[in-house]
Order: sequence, then C-alpha cells, then structure tokens
Amino acid sequence: MSDIVITFIHDEGEKDIQISNHLEGHQLLQALLKWEGIQNEWTHASRDVEYSFDEKHWFRLDKNQRLEVVGVWDGAFLRLSEGVSNLSTFDEIKELTPCSPEEENETTPALDYAWRILD
Repeated sequence: MSDIVITFIHDEGEKDIQISNHLEGHQLLQALLKWEGIQNEWTHASRDVEYSFDEKHWFRLDKNQRLEVVGVWDGAFLRLSEGVSNLSTFDEIKELTPCSPEEENETTPALDYAWRILD
C-alpha cells in the first residue's frame, strides 16, 4: 500500500492530506464526508469525488475505481462535487480515445535508469 499526499480543496480552503492510493472512490468519499462533518447517508449518493492534476481539468472518480488506477499520485488535487458530478471518468475518457492496432502493439523502449537529475 502506498501513501500519497494530495491537496483537498473544500469550503474552508485547501488542505494537504496523506491518504492511501489503494482507496476506492466510495471509501474516499465516505472518509472525506466524515472529515467535513457531513454524516447524512443520502448525501453519499448525491456527491462524487473529483480529481485534477493541474486544477484546470477535472475528472470524476468512479465509486469503484482506485486512485492508483486513474493515476492520482503525490501533488494531485481532490474535491467533492456539489451534487452528482457530470464530469467524465477515467474509463469514459479511455473509451473516447481508441488506439489503433499499431499503437497497441508498440512498446516503450526500456530505459537504463529509474530516475535521473535534470540540469
């Protein structure tokens, strides 16, 4: 299990929090609602978790999708929708951008390093 640090944007501003990237959307939603002091069961069904990498382009986290699968890692942004979100999920975007058979067979060349310092 990997812990990540994300910025949670809420009514009172922004808060950096450490969470597991193995959480599914419904688990994260329940935890964030509880943290905000929202206890009503009906609220869980009418809100979604949304994520962004640049605070400009936002996506909806599917309730059964894990953060790591959609690429949410350190430095990402999370927020709760004000109602049922109409944003696209990772899977919906993937379906809209089909790959050609040639692209699916391409392999990425192996690098001889795991990371390097950029000058």
